[in-house]
Amino acid sequence: MARIIAWLTLVISSSCGKVSAEEWNREVAKVSCQTLKRCDPISFHRDYTSVDLCVNTTEPGDYRSCTYDEDAASRCLDAMEWNCAKIGRRYDEVVERCNAVWSCENALPTADTGGPTLLR
Repeated sequence: MARIIAWLTLVISSSCGKVSAEEWNREVAKVSCQTLKRCDPISFHRDYTSVDLCVNTTEPGDYRSCTYDEDAASRCLDAMEWNCAKIGRRYDEVVERCNAVWSCENALPTADTGGPTLLR
C-alpha cells in the first residue's frame, strides 16, 4: 500500500492553480492520499486512520538536481482529480503526465525519491 501512496504522491496535487516546486512534495502527498481514499477506500482505511496520517507518513522526494515544470505539475494534478474509473482506464496517461513534472536526466540517483512507488 505504501507503494500506491508513493506513486500517487508523485502524481497528484491540487488542480486549483499552480503549485510551486517548494510546495510540490506536500501538495502531491495530500492529493495522493485523498485520491487513494476516494479510489481505494479499503486499502486506505487498512493502512491509515486519516488523510493527515497518510500525508505525514509519505516521504518527500529529493529533487535538488532536477528541473521542475510547473505546467506539467498542473497537468499531472488535474489527471489525479479525474474520477477513479477514468484514472484506471487512462493510467498510462496519468503516469506520463506525472513523470514530466521533474526532469532529472543529469541527476545522480538517490536511495528513495519519496512518495508513492507505483512509478518505480
